[in-house]
Amino acid sequence: MKSKVSYKEVLPLPIVGEFNNFKLFNKFSDFISYLINDYNADDYILGRGTNTLPIKREIKRKVIKVKEEIIKIKGDELFVSGNTLISKIHNKIKGLKAGNFIGVNTIPGSIGAAIRGNATYKNYDAYKGLERIIVFDQGKFSKIDTKNIKRSYRSTNIKGIVIFAIYKLVYNYDERLEKDL
Repeated sequence: MKSKVSYKEVLPLPIVGEFNNFKLFNKFSDFISYLINDYNADDYILGRGTNTLPIKREIKRKVIKVKEEIIKIKGDELFVSGNTLISKIHNKIKGLKAGNFIGVNTIPGSIGAAIRGNATYKNYDAYKGLERIIVFDQGKFSKIDTKNIKRSYRSTNIKGIVIFAIYKLVYNYDERLEKDL
């Protein structure tokens, strides 16, 4: 783990500068251990979409990035880590003819951010088949059933970090629809 790292090494953007207090976790389990033992609410978790734009207040904080993405399929259930790219999940399940992420797969970001921020594209969102999420907030993990998530335009009542999302696969993948979108 490096404490100083250039933006070029960890961001998908062509910008110059560096983070002075940076932690990269290669394994998701190491990140979970960090949350349990050392996480500070001021730490900034670097995502995969628009939150990668370095803003001065984030640069001064400890910046954390998790490399490993988890996608597990067991029967009709899909388990994904919150840091996993939406497009990566979509590409994995469309071979199973599951269409949970058609439309929303065009959003460049992670599933956790899309769920928390109620990201949508042409009336498609990250909630299709979503059963529950695991969040980390104020030092503890909790499970939230989808029916208990209140959503409005680009907003939800979710507090904390979306660690995992559990989906029921929806077998309605349509290649023509995907091409149209």
